[in-house]
Amino acid sequence: MVVEAPPGRSDAEHVLLATAHGFGLRALSPLYQGGAGRQGLVIGFSGFPAEVLAAAAARWVGVLREG
Repeated sequence: MVVEAPPGRSDAEHVLLATAHGFGLRALSPLYQGGAGRQGLVIGFSGFPAEVLAAAAARWVGVLREG
């Protein structure tokens, strides 16, 4: 899944934040030719049960709210 990066940080900064909290995301902007593309996050979620995904999404929202 590809989503816009939440405002306030670059997509690369969001990846660092996510990694520090145990999430594995990729920044979208470096995937553009020249590396200066749209700010976004590439999120993989295949193979996880719905309840695991719901808990992870809630935890990510909490991380974003904390700052």
